[in-house]
Order: sequence, then C-alpha cells, then structure tokens
Amino acid sequence: MPSKKVPVAKQRATIGWLDNGEGSTGASAPSKVSSVGQDVIERIKKCFERAEHEEKNESEARAAVMMASKYLKKYNLSRADVMEHEDQNTRAARGGMSNVNIWPAKDGGAVKNQAWVNDLVCAIRKFFDCNSYSTNLLDNVEWTFYGIAEHTLSASIAFEMCHNLIQEWAGSYTTVAARNSYSLGVADGLCRLAEQERVDTENAAREAENKAFAARLVRIFDLSSSALTPLCRLRDSLRYTYSRSTLFTCLIAC
Repeated sequence: MPSKKVPVAKQRATIGWLDNGEGSTGASAPSKVSSVGQDVIERIKKCFERAEHEEKNESEARAAVMMASKYLKKYNLSRADVMEHEDQNTRAARGGMSNVNIWPAKDGGAVKNQAWVNDLVCAIRKFFDCNSYSTNLLDNVEWTFYGIAEHTLSASIAFEMCHNLIQEWAGSYTTVAARNSYSLGVADGLCRLAEQERVDTENAAREAENKAFAARLVRIFDLSSSALTPLCRLRDSLRYTYSRSTLFTCLIAC
C-alpha cells in the first residue's frame, strides 16, 4: 500500500432502521395501533405473510416487503407495533426488515453505483442468511435486508461497518481505478469467505447427522464400524437424489 494517504471524498453508509423487536418511542404501541385501525394492521401483516410464504419467488417477496414498508412509514409504525400481541418466540421467528442508507460523497451530489457494493451485499446475505433489495431515493440509495428479524438487524450493522471501512481503506490509493480494484477485491474475498462458511456449516451438520445415524444403527442392529460408513454414504446419496423416497424415510426413522 502507498505510504502517503490522499484525502478522498467518500460515500457514507448509515443505519436507517433496525428491526430489533422494540416499539418506537413516543405513544404507546396499543394507542398507535388503535389509532390507525385494525384493517391497516391486517394489511401490513398480510404483506409480511406473503413475503415469508414458502412458495413465493424473490420478486414477489420484494414487492410484499416494499408494500409493508410503505404502510409502516405512512402510519409511523414499527414492526413491533404491528406484532404486539404475538408471543416472543413467534415474533423472533417471524420475518422483519432493517435498512441502511448510502449517501453521496458531496452534499447535493448523486450516489454512484459501485460494483463492489453489490458483492458486499452478496456476502452479507450469505453470512446472515437473509435477502435484500435496493431502492434509489431522491438523495440516497437505501439497502433493505429482510428475513428473520434478528438476522436483518445483524446484516444491516455489518453492512454499514464493512462499507465504510472498505471506503476508508481504499482511500489510501491514489487513483480511482486502484481504489475500485481494492474495494472489489475485499468485497469478493468476503463473498468467497461467506460461501465457504456456508459449505463448512452444511458439512458439519451432515457429519453430526451421520454420527447420530450411525449410533442409532449400532444400537438397533449391533453393526460393526466397517458396515456403518457405506450406510452413511448411502443415506447422503439418497438425501440429494431421492429425498422423498420410501427407503430414505425408513433410514431416517431408524
């Protein structure tokens, strides 16, 4: 890295809204909910339900989340206000959304579309198991992360931190091309790391499952260790090739 730092005007990411399960300050949640009417609350809930439906595609989920966000902003509500009557476990598992705003480097300017930001978002989605979309607003770009509420909160905090740190580190380079190349490299590295972590997690879970499966076979059939390995491999093969087969179901039930 060059020894001399060159001051560069940088775009800045700031937290917009975090879905932390807490109601907003001011009027109490019951009075706010009652003031807008139950029909509005039900419309917002249905939007989130559509976004979380297992058969929805990405465009449908995005449209549903955007509509819910529009209602929340219009009536000055938080997600916690809408879900106030749910128990804590249900609320934690239910989807939510958090967002981060990217502001231009200079007041009155426009936010530049930087390719490395998309790579960074890809990494954040994988690390925190959530989805995202961006919205071009009048004076900034808003990135919304949606999925399990706690995941979106962590994703937004991580995205803000990483975005601003990458900008700061890239500022040490003297040319735009060098800064872009550095930023792309860091973001791509994070994306690869996130993918590797996902693969490692899946492999660890599969290995733990196989150990438990082997233990059940030993207990039930008194098999030797040499007979367990091919059975575990068969089970893995069935999982990915014939996941709904009768044989697979029988093996799982052992």
